[in-house]
Amino acid sequence: MDKLTASDWIAIFAAAGMIVALIGNLLGMRERSHRKSTDMVRILAEIQADTKFIKERVYELNNMMHGMDIRMSELDRRIVKVEERAASAHRRLDEIVK
Repeated sequence: MDKLTASDWIAIFAAAGMIVALIGNLLGMRERSHRKSTDMVRILAEIQADTKFIKERVYELNNMMHGMDIRMSELDRRIVKVEERAASAHRRLDEIVK
């Protein structure tokens, strides 16, 4: 290794350039990977918040439906009573008309 020729210097610079490019790519990949994992954590947090919101609304709707079922049952009972009274009134009117 007495003297380096121009082609030797070119080979050395090319190898050094490749090493620098490789290191740069590896650092970039690491940063992108970190950014992707950070984005993934944010997305998962949003999904959890949305899921919690949906669960709460479903629970509220379930409670509302239960209340409506109770009111519908009460209305059904009242309608049955009104129909029975109407039938009884018709019988009494039929007796009066005869």
